[in-house]
Amino acid sequence: SVSVDIGITAFDSETGKRADIDVLKVRNKAECMGIECKGKHPGGVVTDTEVVDWLRRIPTFRAHLIREQRFREAAISFEIWTTGTFTSDALALLEAEKRNRTKTPIDWKDGTQVAEIAKTAKEKTIREALYQHYLRHPLSK
Repeated sequence: SVSVDIGITAFDSETGKRADIDVLKVRNKAECMGIECKGKHPGGVVTDTEVVDWLRRIPTFRAHLIREQRFREAAISFEIWTTGTFTSDALALLEAEKRNRTKTPIDWKDGTQVAEIAKTAKEKTIREALYQHYLRHPLSK
């Protein structure tokens, strides 16, 4: 079974840092994916600065999740999704980081991929989260 939680405030008790996880997708106790949602108006782009900001928050997300008993054995990953596109600098940074992050894998999806997931998602909860996060507030963030 898949559950989707929206708008979780992650807290790292060791650093005292807080960071928001936009969407948390959990498949049983086996898989846990934090998704950063970058809603962009048509033609909008995610920059390398936005990617760096997201990457900087991943340790806080991870610290929060591994504190929960149900995620102790889970495969934890993080993705950044946008309704727009990524700049070439942002993509280069994501590619480099993806190669270096084996313990906590990262990935990304652009507007075309997100639209496809929204259209074809067998999991109703993911589809609803996408519509709630992107289509209800297309210019938020």
